Formats: sequence, structure tokens, C-alpha cells
Amino acid sequence: MPGYLAGRVEDVEALRAAHACGDYAEVAAIGHDLRGTGTSYGQAWISAIGEGLEEAARTGDEAAVGRLVHELSEGLARAAEAPGAQGR
Repeated sequence: MPGYLAGRVEDVEALRAAHACGDYAEVAAIGHDLRGTGTSYGQAWISAIGEGLEEAARTGDEAAVGRLVHELSEGLARAAEAPGAQGR
């Protein structure tokens, strides 16, 4: 689990960069990956954010992309601080 979550932290940075330059194809691609993997790792909330990112990218909803990237970042910070997170 720590390796999976660390990879998602890298995704946050990639999402921020893609969002900053309006690269919605990249936002959608990362969102698609998140949607497909979150539930497999017991993190359904990551899949839900991924689905939202795909939709926001498809419609060009800049505000929604920003909000969802923030939610992902905050959720990952909470997951990293959870008791036993390092041992999963």
C-alpha cells in the first residue's frame, strides 16, 4: 500500500502540471488510471476522484479539475498519516 500511495502523490504533481497548462488529455489519462486502480487497492475514494477527473477533463471544467486534485492531495495526506499506514 505505501508504494501505491506514493505513486499517487506523484500523480498529484503530474495533475497539477497538466492542469496548469490546460493539458486535459493528460488529466483524463491520469484520472482513468486512478479510476481503474483505487478500488483494487481498497481505496474506492481514489477511483471516485479518478472518475471525476475524467469527466472534468472531458468537459474542460477547470474548476472541477482543481478541486479534485486538491481532494486527492488532501486524501493522500490523510491516508499517509493513518495509524498503520506504513505497514500496509
